[in-house]
Amino acid sequence: MDNAYALHDDLYAPLADRLATMAASRSAAEAIIASAEAWAEVVTSTELQARLHYLRGKVATCGAEGRGSAAAGRLLADAVKLDPSLIGAWNALGECYWQRGELEAARGCFHGALAHRRTCDSLCHLSMLLRVIAGRSPPEEAQSCVLESVALAKDAVRFEPSSQRAWFSMGNAHLSVYKFCTASADELHLASKAFTQATRAGALEAKHGSQLAIINADLAMNHGLTYFLLESIGPAIAAYTQVRVAGAGKREPCN
Repeated sequence: MDNAYALHDDLYAPLADRLATMAASRSAAEAIIASAEAWAEVVTSTELQARLHYLRGKVATCGAEGRGSAAAGRLLADAVKLDPSLIGAWNALGECYWQRGELEAARGCFHGALAHRRTCDSLCHLSMLLRVIAGRSPPEEAQSCVLESVALAKDAVRFEPSSQRAWFSMGNAHLSVYKFCTASADELHLASKAFTQATRAGALEAKHGSQLAIINADLAMNHGLTYFLLESIGPAIAAYTQVRVAGAGKREPCN
């Protein structure tokens, strides 16, 4: 189920392949969950019921409505009501609201997750969301959002220093600080260092078959932009070449 869920983010895989993989995984997961639910009728446990709602909600996102699925939202909301310490359910519910454009509700969910336990995933989610909010806010509020975003990204790296996603999030946060706050080359150099670390971490994760390696093309694109802003044209061209390599044969043809 996790592998199918990760395909939501793989913009470089053909849509038909993503949907087919998600549908197959959804069917397999539903069969397993149904067996667990039959057992849960005998062994009544609030934590178990919450977990099943969470899994059902995650399964529901692998349909036509995607992460913004109304059914998924209801199931995930029930999960966190039954067990507020269920971090994965908070994060999935936050993504559900985010997909619907309900950004403040999404922010509340990620804060709900962090209130129970600080994890790399929750920190990265909230850091990214704050950058989105910054892009829709007045200048003073935007600056506050991006400064909080970079602080959260740094925390994520401290929690999981080997995480490609955490380093990628930090690089993007420094780019946002450059855009909204300082226009300083120092932020660009910090972003470049973070993207370099993300590339190294991604190479290690790919050796272990991690689904997080799917962000490589976006990582190369943002690293190329950073080099371009630093007027390092050679490295920028090399990074943009990597975008073509990472996405080669995977993007759907443009009409």
